[in-house]
Amino acid sequence: MRPTAWVLLGACILGSPSAFAVGWGTTPVDIPLGGDVSVHREPVSYFAPLGFRTLTPTITWSYRGLLPPPFGTTQIHNFASSGPRIFAALDDGVVFTDDRGAHWSRASWDGSQAPRAMAFDDATGFGAAVGTNGTVWSTTDRGQSWRTRRDVGDVLVDVAVLGHVVAWTSIRGLVQVSADGGTSVRTLSERARGPMPVMSTWQDQLWIRVDGSRWWRVDREGAAERADRSPWDG
Repeated sequence: MRPTAWVLLGACILGSPSAFAVGWGTTPVDIPLGGDVSVHREPVSYFAPLGFRTLTPTITWSYRGLLPPPFGTTQIHNFASSGPRIFAALDDGVVFTDDRGAHWSRASWDGSQAPRAMAFDDATGFGAAVGTNGTVWSTTDRGQSWRTRRDVGDVLVDVAVLGHVVAWTSIRGLVQVSADGGTSVRTLSERARGPMPVMSTWQDQLWIRVDGSRWWRVDREGAAERADRSPWDG
């Protein structure tokens, strides 16, 4: 039976105009998702993860049903996408789907802890992930297999990728950039004195904001320089 409400766990964009979201089934109420759209579900008698997707830019969501194993017995930490492929970080590794959640495969995962964040470069198939244990992982085959690249020794919370350039941030505000997938690094910030760092790719550059106002931009070769404006200021 369909739920009447769900608590959002994670979502990812699959390329305009489709997206994928996952939540936990809850008690029967209507939850607005955006604009004038509400999701209407029938009640469920158990606590289980649920998958949804949208195929139109008007945020009209369609129910996809219960996610298949291994989701019923493990915690979901994070979702990400590379083209049409969707990734989920679980307690014991990473799984992915190529058919929008109908079937899931387990990636070859080098580690015992799930990543906190994942990011991919669609053009190259390169991706990176970071974990709260300070580990940086990378993949060169669009997420089918992963290997450990380095141990930063801090609680890592976010990652961004541009080509084979990787940038990650820690809970303390550490910001590091690697031009070779994680082997060597350059430190842009040791600790944040203001808001947590923000990272985004824009117009073939990786932009990083430190302390709420200082901007760095990084190109596909890994060269980083200070910027006197945000990427959206023109």
